[in-house]
Amino acid sequence: PAENDTINVISKDIDFIYLGGDQKIKGFSDIVDFCQKMSEIKSFRIAVLGELSTDSKRRLLEITNSSKICIDIMLFGFLKNTTDLIRRSKVLLLPITAPHFCRPAIEAGFEHIPFLIRRHDSISDFAIEGYNCEMYDDLEEMIDKSVLFLENDNYIKELGSNNYKISTDFIYDGNIGDSFLKAVEDILK
Repeated sequence: PAENDTINVISKDIDFIYLGGDQKIKGFSDIVDFCQKMSEIKSFRIAVLGELSTDSKRRLLEITNSSKICIDIMLFGFLKNTTDLIRRSKVLLLPITAPHFCRPAIEAGFEHIPFLIRRHDSISDFAIEGYNCEMYDDLEEMIDKSVLFLENDNYIKELGSNNYKISTDFIYDGNIGDSFLKAVEDILK
């Protein structure tokens, strides 16, 4: 698709969405490895948003072209409004390489979407494993948790509902300042 401000995706649901472009801190290498490994075991559809170099785009498209099963890696580039795509997605992927506040986790929560995040000590303000998200330590666990999501719509709904609760509490209870400050302090320790 062409890069633009609004996207109309109607054909079918998006299994996963990733919003980090090819930034190292956002975990792009995990996304490439994830797409490669998942393309060997299960059909899936992923939306990849954010700035991508020509080489990064080529790497993802090669995975699509070489897969023996049906996968769809959609590259959207930078979008000002990601809400429509988040709404159409089942799970947000957050393979961050260092702990930091992940605004997309809160945005996904407002749309009742759970997330899958790399495990870090200092993310407990917005990520509670098995409640509003799943966590992983390595590619194998990332794949296992992704398959769990793909095979269990009720689990997605449960975690998505809980992510909505956490997101609204985080923003509307006046905690954002305290929570954000605590997250920064935890990272700086």
